[in-house]
Amino acid sequence: MDDRVEDVCRRALEPDGGESVLWVSYTESPAECFAQLPALSDDRKAAVSVNSGTRSAATASNGPGSRNVAVADPNDLTGLGIAITDQLEPGMNVCFDSVTTMLQYAETKRAYTFLNSLLGHLWNANATAHFHFNPDAHDPETVAAITSLFDACIEADGTVRSRA
Repeated sequence: MDDRVEDVCRRALEPDGGESVLWVSYTESPAECFAQLPALSDDRKAAVSVNSGTRSAATASNGPGSRNVAVADPNDLTGLGIAITDQLEPGMNVCFDSVTTMLQYAETKRAYTFLNSLLGHLWNANATAHFHFNPDAHDPETVAAITSLFDACIEADGTVRSRA
C-alpha cells in the first residue's frame, strides 16, 4: 500500500474519543493492522482477517474471546459479513482493506449486494468506515456500481470528494 494511503487510513482510524477500531483486511494480518495505531489499547482493537491461503488462520486468531477473527475462504461473503457484525460496536471506526481485493473473489453484483448490506449494519451501529478501492484496477461499470454506495471519496493525498 502506498505510504500516502496508509497515512490517510491511519488518520481516518484514529479515535476522537473512546471509539474502538475494526480492521477488515484481505491483505494484512491483525498484527500488521494493529501496528499502525500502537497507542490504542488492545481492548479497543479488533480485526477480521480474510485469508487468501497466504496466511494461516493461526496468524489471525488468538483463540476463544479473541478480538481477531479469521475468515478462511475469501469467497465466503456471508461468513465475512457475520464476522464483521460480530465484532462491530457502536461508534466504531472501521477500515475495509480492500474492496479491490474482494472483487478478485466475488463478481461485482455479489460484492455490491454484500457491501450494501454491510453499510446498513455500519449505519445502524453509528460506525464511521472507510473502504480501500483502486478504481484503476476495474472497468468503468464496476467503478460506477461500487462507488455509488458511498457518500464520499478520499483520494490518496487526503482530498475528499463528496458524492452529494
